[in-house]
Amino acid sequence: MSELNLAELDRKVADVFAQVVAWRRHIHAHPELSFEETETAAYVEAELKKLDPEAKHLTVHRPIPNGVFADLKGTRGTSDKIILLRADMDALPIQELANVDFKSKKDGVSHMCGHDCHSAMLLGAVKLLLAEVDKIDGTVRFLFQPAEEVPPGGAELMIKAGCLEGVTMAFAEHILPVPNGPVGSILMRDGVMYNSSDNFAIRIIGKGGHASMPELAIDPVAIASQCVVALQSMVTRRLPSNGAPVLTICGFSSAVNAFTIISDEVVMKGSLRCDNKETRIKAKKYMEEVLASCTSCMGASYELTWQPSYEMCFNDSDAFRIGERVAKRILPNEKDIVYLPFALKPAEDFSLIAERVPSNYVCIGSYNEALGCTKANHNANFLVDEECFKVGVKFHYGVIHDLLM
Repeated sequence: MSELNLAELDRKVADVFAQVVAWRRHIHAHPELSFEETETAAYVEAELKKLDPEAKHLTVHRPIPNGVFADLKGTRGTSDKIILLRADMDALPIQELANVDFKSKKDGVSHMCGHDCHSAMLLGAVKLLLAEVDKIDGTVRFLFQPAEEVPPGGAELMIKAGCLEGVTMAFAEHILPVPNGPVGSILMRDGVMYNSSDNFAIRIIGKGGHASMPELAIDPVAIASQCVVALQSMVTRRLPSNGAPVLTICGFSSAVNAFTIISDEVVMKGSLRCDNKETRIKAKKYMEEVLASCTSCMGASYELTWQPSYEMCFNDSDAFRIGERVAKRILPNEKDIVYLPFALKPAEDFSLIAERVPSNYVCIGSYNEALGCTKANHNANFLVDEECFKVGVKFHYGVIHDLLM
């Protein structure tokens, strides 16, 4: 491994920064929902080919209409190592409220999670590394995957399409605007980085009736309300407080929409998020017990169904140490490296990659109160301080410098 010249890297990143911003803003203005990212994939494919018009060093693959990966084969040495760098491309079904010049051109669809940023930062890394192909001993695989937001996830599609063939190790990044993750920082963790996520639907089956005579009915709304409270008590009283799961009921639905009718049934939907397998198994078991108890004592019944889910996203210790080493090289002030004490509660389909090859996932701090970049991912007013892209591009570059240069 050659010595990393940080001043030189900062200059190179500054040179590509405007292009990274332009890529991001184009993708941001033209968002596409999960599994529909055909135009985004076509754009990424075209931009990759522009970077190496004669395809001397960069081989671009589009194995499915909405997914792309590209291989950069170094010309120094004969190593068979393949290091994968991954970005996601899908947007969310959210109406963007943030007032920016490059606002989403699609009603009800927007990049409120930062996947536009991830794709742009990875394109920036391609541009930097392509210019130094003669220093690379091995292959860099750049993965632009669809559908991270919706299980079963686009990573599965790309894996089936061959994106992991021969891969030695994998790395990924995510924009994160949290107070302890200001612009210029990297947030990281050894072990579980993201919780598992299990979506569920609970059907409470009662007996309909007139609102004035509830004693003649079996009110599923009242029973469902008891279930919500009991389920939260289950989390705090039956499961460990250290690393406790997050169980959230996100909505009720009923076929009845009237002031005087008690419905026959109610459906609740929600998610269960856990950071270890034992707690996950116990939580599912206890949920059944709670629902059985709350419904049977009121003469009702229930059905609990689970939807496709993501496993925990696990950072391999060796890959984590590489990421940590890179972070220390590109961030001279170690206060800018934030070690997360607990796994993050959202889920990630990068877990499908991480369970197959040693992997490391980091978050790129993007919080900037002065610019109003404080809203969480998935918020309609989500804003990103684009200065954080410099850290993201440097981290991608640094990983390859550490492993292949």
